[in-house]
Amino acid sequence: VHTTFMFGIPGETFIEGLKGLKFAVSSKSDEYNFFYFTPFPGSEAYSKLDKFGKLLSNRRNMPDLSMSDLSFLPFTMTKTQLKTLYLLSLLLHKFNLYLRRPYYSLKYYLARVHSFRDFKDVIKIYTI
Repeated sequence: VHTTFMFGIPGETFIEGLKGLKFAVSSKSDEYNFFYFTPFPGSEAYSKLDKFGKLLSNRRNMPDLSMSDLSFLPFTMTKTQLKTLYLLSLLLHKFNLYLRRPYYSLKYYLARVHSFRDFKDVIKIYTI
């Protein structure tokens, strides 16, 4: 199971962002990622951008800037707090990938083998 989360949504506080990180760690997901909330032009969030926060550049160089290079900074959080959440999410992601290693554990494979109904399920996995 792969889950994705986002932080920096309008009205979110730093404490709520930390609670989101804690929830991700406590979930039974095999892998999880966090992303910045970025309102795209034409969306309702983009039309109300000035009411809830502002867009920040995630790159130092501004030429060829695309929407994926931007993140939303809500008025309820500082830039430092948003960056801290991002760095913590990267750390947790690395921890999840390299220390838990769900795909290398015997428990993971036993759970998958136990979930097969018959031999046809095994064949489907390797022929898709």
